[in-house]
Amino acid sequence: MGILQYLEDETGLVFQQISNSNIIVRARFANDLSSTQFLDEVVVVNYLTKGISLKNDGIIRLQPKQFGILPGLIEPDVLQTIQSLPGIMSVDERVSNLNVRGGTHDQNLILWDGIKMYQSGHFFGLISAFNPYLTEDVIVSKNGASAMYGDGVSSIIDMRSSNELQAKFSGGAGLNLISADAYTKV
Repeated sequence: MGILQYLEDETGLVFQQISNSNIIVRARFANDLSSTQFLDEVVVVNYLTKGISLKNDGIIRLQPKQFGILPGLIEPDVLQTIQSLPGIMSVDERVSNLNVRGGTHDQNLILWDGIKMYQSGHFFGLISAFNPYLTEDVIVSKNGASAMYGDGVSSIIDMRSSNELQAKFSGGAGLNLISADAYTKV
């Protein structure tokens, strides 16, 4: 019994011998708080890739200007990046049909600068309607939402564009095998 007593002293386990060949091992519950360690707030940054942060209240924040292209994608895309988050997927492989935790795509509230978006894709839902180069900040809430959002049963995706005034005219364009896009900042 000497080795079991040594293990009890060195670990948080309690050993109870019930027969010659059977021993019950269980965790010892500490009643004193002196051995308890309290941790500070934990915020996970660069979740999956750069530009995705997991906040302590369950909200996921995406900053499209910072995140890179995920494996399997040919260009940065807000909705496809959201699909790489846990609990979010598309049942029919369309970019615009997001199913969050078993809900249907129409149970998501998608906002662009506070405006409710009823259609979030082009070309039968295969191409995202949101340009990642114009999107400043994306907040994804799939754990419950504030009452200010109202009718987002499954999730809320709140996209914000930049409010800063440009000193000069700028723009950009993109082209791949199935789509082309362009934008200007005035």
